Amino acid sequence: MDRDSIDHNIVKFHNGTLDDAYNFLGSHLVYDEGEIVGATFCVYEPYAINVCVIRDGCNPCSMNKISDEGFWFLYLPSVNEGDKYQYLITTQDEAEIIKSDSFAFYTTENKSVILDIEKYYEWYDEDYMHFRKNRNYQEEPLVIYELDINNWKKSITTYQDLSKELIPYLIEHGFTHVELISLLNEGILAPNSQFGEGKSLMSFIDECHKHNIGIFLDFPSAYFEDVIKGITKNNQNADLSEYLSILVSALSFWCLYYHIDGIRLNNLSDIIYFQGDISHGINLKGLKFLRTLNDRLSNLHPDILLIAGETIDFPNVTRRVCDHGLGFHYQWDNGWMKDILDFFEEEPLFRKYLSYNLNLSLMRPFSQKTIIPLAHTMFNIRKTALIKRMSGDLTERFQNLRVLIGLLFTYPCKKLLYMGNEFAQMNDYYSSYELDWYLYQYSPHILYNNYIKALIKLYREEKALYETDHSKSGFIWINQDHEEHSVFSYVRLSKNHKEILIIVINATPLLYKEYKLGVPYQGEFKEILNSNHEDFGGNHIVNDGIIATTEENYLGFKYTLKLCLPPLGIIVLKRTSN
Repeated sequence: MDRDSIDHNIVKFHNGTLDDAYNFLGSHLVYDEGEIVGATFCVYEPYAINVCVIRDGCNPCSMNKISDEGFWFLYLPSVNEGDKYQYLITTQDEAEIIKSDSFAFYTTENKSVILDIEKYYEWYDEDYMHFRKNRNYQEEPLVIYELDINNWKKSITTYQDLSKELIPYLIEHGFTHVELISLLNEGILAPNSQFGEGKSLMSFIDECHKHNIGIFLDFPSAYFEDVIKGITKNNQNADLSEYLSILVSALSFWCLYYHIDGIRLNNLSDIIYFQGDISHGINLKGLKFLRTLNDRLSNLHPDILLIAGETIDFPNVTRRVCDHGLGFHYQWDNGWMKDILDFFEEEPLFRKYLSYNLNLSLMRPFSQKTIIPLAHTMFNIRKTALIKRMSGDLTERFQNLRVLIGLLFTYPCKKLLYMGNEFAQMNDYYSSYELDWYLYQYSPHILYNNYIKALIKLYREEKALYETDHSKSGFIWINQDHEEHSVFSYVRLSKNHKEILIIVINATPLLYKEYKLGVPYQGEFKEILNSNHEDFGGNHIVNDGIIATTEENYLGFKYTLKLCLPPLGIIVLKRTSN
């Protein structure tokens, strides 16, 4: 890289418009007639008085300070791909710090590795990448399996192991995407080296794409800490341009070189509001930073989903920046998670006093485009397994859990399920090194897992459950205020309104043998899912055969159905003819 190019990159870095800092910072091999002759090293250390490159078996080599702002540069001959190095930083108080390169493409045991990222891996997902460019996620099923690679299964020691065991598991259950937690812990560009090199991770992602499984990256909130410090209440004049160049470049790198399908960002309230508190007011500098970040990423990678990993109390989170939004495609609805869990943790006979929780959660899906998560954040403070948070004895807990998960998959939004909840994890999270895989030998957990598979299959097959997730025209309340009986029902419609589903939830332990339900549509209906079915661990209180409406006004609807509602159950009816 010549001096003019270096100076040009420095200017762009400082004004926040350098989108490919990974081509400038870090280490890069130099070729002459196809042969490696050396490598360049570049690092940004504005508060250092000296910086050296330390290679294994070599003496420290001092770098040249090439800008007053703090860029350091060095060319070294006789360097090979795979060589390891670190930086020795001398601070202004003459303390010495040894650290890895945050812009290295691979880091292991706190040592960065020199490699040529352009020749690192040959991809085979061209068809998938072409298909992705034309996707319309809003009208497609989206069900995400959230996985912490450190705690899923102790037999997983490499990305190859993950590919062999996880991908068949995802296919068996029907998940469309997997979100990886703990993937970044050794630099902003380097994957977790505990499971192998970056090329092994690329191969895993390639294999996922081969089976039409997308990959979401959980971007650690730690990388926003400097941004948050820069926009504290007393630092409104802080310049965030450099952080913008760093973060846009890093996220763009993962999109380009690892072919990820989406990015979840966290700690967003701390950026939007002073001290992360809405009562302290909006931080205009932070708001501009976030909008610019999302706008740049969307322009660079229009087929990548940007997900706000928290519920932000701010309008238009999921509208485009040009439409005065924040520029996210989706945001997590953590409020839904809290309201629903509060409801199902309560004893059924007292749930009528918490009916507003269920009503509230089901009345707000259309203000933003949301993902409803039964996610890891649910266990950050209370690490209790989900089934242990349900009320009642073990049988009733499974009944309640089936209703909760049924609500998740019939509710109008996209879905996310944290690992272990597909078979009812029993032990508290992080109390061991892996999930409770031994539970698959016990009938209640096997049957519950059958229920999860059936739900995901139903969700992916029925257009009414995903095509109109973000449109009021695809959702009709039937009885949202049936507080005394804690029975709730609603209609889901496909985009053309030809496919009609009716969902009925009985959140009490009472059996209703002839429950009268007013409905807005005439016709014949068939029960296509019942959480009380014997295949799912229930006692098989179901509605067999065809159920026809009668022309009888009831609670404001022209037609009526008579149903058998199992205790602590959810049923899904589909209109088969009108």
